[in-house]
Amino acid sequence: RVAGSVSNSIRVAGSVSNSIRVAGSVSNNIRVAGSVSNSIRVAGSVSNSIRVAGSVSNSIRVAGSVSISIRVAGSVSNSIRVAGSVSNSIRVAGSVSNSIRVAGSVSNSIRVAGSVSNSIRVAGSVRNSIRVAGSVSNSIRVAGSVRNSIRVAGSGSNSIRVAGSVSNSIRVAGSVSNSIRVAGSVSNSIRVAGSVSISIRVAGSVSNSIRVAGSVSNSIRVAGSVSNSIRVAGSVSNSIRVAGSVSNSIRVAGSVRNSIRVAGSVSNSIRVAGSVSNSIRVAGSVSNSIRVAGSVSNSIRVTGSVSISIRVAGSVSNSIRVAGSVSISIRVAGSVSNSIRVAGSVSNSIRVAGSVSNSIRVAGSASNSIRVAGSVSNSIRVAGSVSNSIRVAGSVSNSIRVARSVSNSIRVSGSVSNSIRVAGSVSNSIRVAGSVSNSIRVAGSVSNSIRVAGSVSNSIRVAGSVSNSIRVAGSVSNSIRVAGSVSNSNRVAGSVSNSIRVAGSVSNSIRVAGSVSNSIRVAGSVSNSIRVAGSVSNSIRVAGSVSNSIRVAGSVSNSIRVAGSVSISIRVAGSASNSIRVAGSVSNSIRVAGSVSNSIRVAGSVSNSIRVAGSVSNSIRVAGSVSNSIRVAGSVSNSIRVAGSVSNSIRVAGSVSNSIRVAGSVSNSIRVAGSVSNSIRVAGSVSNSIRVAGSVSNSIRVAGSVSNSIRVAGSVSNSIRVAGSVSNSIRVAGSVSNSIRVAGSVSNSIRVAGSVSNSIRVAGSVSNSIRVAGSVSISIRVAGSVSISIRVAGSVSNSIRVAGSVSNSIRVAGSVSNSIRVAGSVSNSIRVAGSVSNSIRVAGSVSNSIRVAGSVSNSIRVAGSVSNSIRVAGSVSNSIRVAGSVSNSIRVAGSVSNSIRVAGSVSISIRVAGSASNSIRVAGSVSNSIRVAGSVSNSIRVAGSVSNSIRVAGSVSNSIRVAGSVSKQYQSSWVCQ
Repeated sequence: RVAGSVSNSIRVAGSVSNSIRVAGSVSNNIRVAGSVSNSIRVAGSVSNSIRVAGSVSNSIRVAGSVSISIRVAGSVSNSIRVAGSVSNSIRVAGSVSNSIRVAGSVSNSIRVAGSVSNSIRVAGSVRNSIRVAGSVSNSIRVAGSVRNSIRVAGSGSNSIRVAGSVSNSIRVAGSVSNSIRVAGSVSNSIRVAGSVSISIRVAGSVSNSIRVAGSVSNSIRVAGSVSNSIRVAGSVSNSIRVAGSVSNSIRVAGSVRNSIRVAGSVSNSIRVAGSVSNSIRVAGSVSNSIRVAGSVSNSIRVTGSVSISIRVAGSVSNSIRVAGSVSISIRVAGSVSNSIRVAGSVSNSIRVAGSVSNSIRVAGSASNSIRVAGSVSNSIRVAGSVSNSIRVAGSVSNSIRVARSVSNSIRVSGSVSNSIRVAGSVSNSIRVAGSVSNSIRVAGSVSNSIRVAGSVSNSIRVAGSVSNSIRVAGSVSNSIRVAGSVSNSNRVAGSVSNSIRVAGSVSNSIRVAGSVSNSIRVAGSVSNSIRVAGSVSNSIRVAGSVSNSIRVAGSVSNSIRVAGSVSISIRVAGSASNSIRVAGSVSNSIRVAGSVSNSIRVAGSVSNSIRVAGSVSNSIRVAGSVSNSIRVAGSVSNSIRVAGSVSNSIRVAGSVSNSIRVAGSVSNSIRVAGSVSNSIRVAGSVSNSIRVAGSVSNSIRVAGSVSNSIRVAGSVSNSIRVAGSVSNSIRVAGSVSNSIRVAGSVSNSIRVAGSVSNSIRVAGSVSNSIRVAGSVSISIRVAGSVSISIRVAGSVSNSIRVAGSVSNSIRVAGSVSNSIRVAGSVSNSIRVAGSVSNSIRVAGSVSNSIRVAGSVSNSIRVAGSVSNSIRVAGSVSNSIRVAGSVSNSIRVAGSVSNSIRVAGSVSISIRVAGSASNSIRVAGSVSNSIRVAGSVSNSIRVAGSVSNSIRVAGSVSNSIRVAGSVSKQYQSSWVCQ
């Protein structure tokens, strides 16, 4: 004990059994070769070192400073306290049973070979390292900086606090029971071999890594940057917060119970082997991947970019947000409870094994696929492109939006509650196993198919082409629009509430199981069929061709227009409210179960039939041929025009309001159950009959032949003209307002129930009869023969001319205004109920009688014989000449203005009720009498005999010569001159 000062050193070669106390200062060192059984206390300063070769059983207290070091070869049983500074190091070869406290600074290191039972506190700075070979039972606190490292070989039972910076590393071989706090920066790494019971806080930066072999019970906070990695072998019970950047990776072998926040960038990866109970937030970029083996209870937010992938083995309870780009993939093995947002691009895939409770948003592009094994509760939005597919195993509660292209497919196993929008192209298919509650819009092309297992509540729009099919198992509530082509089929199992529009071509079929509420428009061609199980509320328009059939199970509310050809049939189970137009050909039939409200127009040919179960409100026009029949169950409000031929029949159950025109031939019949308001014109032949149940308001013209009959139940307002032959009959139940002309023959009869306002002309023969129930306003002319009779119930205003023979009778109920001429024979009688205004001439024979109820204004000439009588109820204005015989009598109720000449015999009598203005000459015999009620202006000559009498009530102006006998008397009232 020294009450004052010691001007030099205190040296003890042995031990001091009690304390060393100096009330003043020690100008030199204190050296004890042995031990100090109690404390060393210096009220002032020690100008040199304090060295104890042994142990100090109590404390070392220096009220002032220690100019050099404090060295204890053994242990210090209590604390080391220096009120001032230590100009060099504090070294204890053993342990310090209590704390080490330095009120000032330590110019060198603090080294304890053993443990420190309490805290190490330095009010100033430590210019070198703090090394404890054992443990520190309490905290390490440095009010200033530590120029070198802090190393604890054991554990730190309390916190490590440095008010300044640590110029080197902080290393703890064991655990830290409390926090590690550095008010300044750490120039090297922070390493803890064990756990940190509370937080690690660095107010400045960490120049190297932070490594904790165990767990961190609270947060890791760095106000500055971390120049290397943050590694925690265990878990972090609270957050990891770095105000600056992390130059390397953040790795946590266990879980992080709170958030990971980095104000700057992370130069390498963020890896958490367990879960993150709160968010991961990085204000800058992540140069490598973010990997979480467990779940993330809150969001993942990166203000910058992620150079590699984001992988979460579990779920993310909130959103994933990246302000920059993600160079590789985003993978979440579980679910994402909120949105995934990337302000930049994702260079690889986004994969979520579970569901995403909110939206997926990528401001840039996704270079690979987006895959979600569960559902997405909100939208998927990508401002750039997706280089691979978008796959969602569950549903998407909102829209899918891609500002640019998708290089592969979009697949959703569930439903999409809003729209799918892609501003660019989709290189593969779009598949949705459920429904799409809004529209599907693609600004570019779709390289494969669009498939929706459910319904689409709004439109499907593709600005480019679809390389494969569009298939919707349910309905489409709005339109389907494709600005380009569709390389395969469009199939909708339900209905389409609006239009289907394709600006390009469809390489396969368009199929809708339900109805289409608006139009179907294809700017290009359709390589296969168009099938709609329901109705089409508007038009069907195809700018190109349809390689297969068009089938609509319901009605079409507007027109069907095809700019090209239709390779197979057009079938509509209901009605077509407007026109059907095909600019090319139809390779098969056109069938409409209902009506067509406007015209049917085909610029090319129809390879099969045209069938309409209802009516056609306008015309049917075919620029080419129709390979089969045209059938309309109802009426046709306008014309039927075929520029080519019709290979089968034309059948209309109702009326045709305008003409029927066929530029070619009709291979079968033309049948109209109603009337035809205009003409029927066929430029070629008709292989079967023409039948009209009603009237024909204009002419019937056939440039070729008619292989069967022409039948009109009503009237024909104009002429019937056939350039060829008619293989069967011509029948008109009403009248014919103009002529009937046949350039060839008529194989059967011509029957008109009414009148014929003009002539009947047949260039060939008529194989059966000509019957007209009314009158014929002009002549009847037949260039050939008539196989049966000619019957006219009314009058014939002009002549009846037959170039050949008439196999049966000629009967006219009225008068004949001109002559009756037959170039051949008449196999039966000629009967005229009225008068004949001109002559009756028969070049051949008349097999039966000639009967005229009225007068004959000219002669009766028969080049052959008359097998029966010639009877004229009136007068004959000219002669009666028969080149052959008359098998019966010649009777004229009136006068004969000229001679009666018979080249052969008259089998019965010749009776003239009036006078004979000229001679009566019979080259043969008269089997009965010759009776003339009046006079005979010339002679009566009979080359043969007269079997009965010759009676003339008047005079005979010339001789009576009979070459044979007169079997009975000759009587004459007058003298025979």
